[in-house]
Amino acid sequence: MAARMAALLIAVQLTAAVASAQETGARCEAGGVWPGEEWTRANPFAQNTDGNALNRAMDTAGRDLPGVYALLVVRHGYLVAERYYHGYGSREAFELATGTRAVLTTVVGAAVASGAIASADLPLAAVLPPNAFADSSDPARTITLRELLASASPVAPQLLAIALSRSMRRSTRQIAVDRLFTPIGIRDGRWTWPADSAGEVSPGFGLRLAARDLARIGYLYLRDGCWNGRAVLPAGWAKDAAEQGYSWHAGDLHGHPGYWMTGLGGQYVVAVPDLDLVVAIAADPGTPPDRAARHLELVRDMIIPAAR
Repeated sequence: MAARMAALLIAVQLTAAVASAQETGARCEAGGVWPGEEWTRANPFAQNTDGNALNRAMDTAGRDLPGVYALLVVRHGYLVAERYYHGYGSREAFELATGTRAVLTTVVGAAVASGAIASADLPLAAVLPPNAFADSSDPARTITLRELLASASPVAPQLLAIALSRSMRRSTRQIAVDRLFTPIGIRDGRWTWPADSAGEVSPGFGLRLAARDLARIGYLYLRDGCWNGRAVLPAGWAKDAAEQGYSWHAGDLHGHPGYWMTGLGGQYVVAVPDLDLVVAIAADPGTPPDRAARHLELVRDMIIPAAR
């Protein structure tokens, strides 16, 4: 029976891999505007964006929001505004704090899209070895990856990381590099994610990314998981991540539906599909919650209205 179940699981995984390959060709067409080694800059007015309004937003952040370290705006695939504060610059890797968890859930999506994990609906018993559980009646066996993705439990990121590394026989850090960072152009030397002697990272915190690379993650979500002809995430993953709470959020932003991830202290990556807009904010993780909430208000009240 065990052999038959193993064979069935392999068949399901192969089917998923084929489906993922077919999806890539059918859904994610090459072409369009994509960042290469760096984002292509453009005059905001040329991208139907009020550059004066963006300048006012940038000035407001520097004057009234002392926790903000970096603020970037991408419109129609072009970097139309970028400013750094408190002596930081474009090469700085900023602490995402709890925003690390939103990147981890994205790595899970990338593993599913590649066929390395057959489905987010698999129970832990299908991706972990039998000795990972106390016995056959252990309730953890039936918990699905999707339930972990949507769980607010502080244990969930650890379980997701274990599921990734055990099922793919690689460290979570290496899976992130292979399945997410490299495909969307996040290069070595621009990020850090401390790992232990076994190469395992802290899955719920500790990741540092440059603000321009934060914007790449937002652009991936804006494009429904596609990146220049490649399906890095499954179709609909961005919507599910926001609506089902995979450490992403969904809501109305000045009359426009948006997706965003946030980290302690007011780190934000915001994607607004109907405006073709991404905003990335790096901030001090120690910013008090009431002040950190004002970072999203700046996006809602000043940046989004600038997009025509």
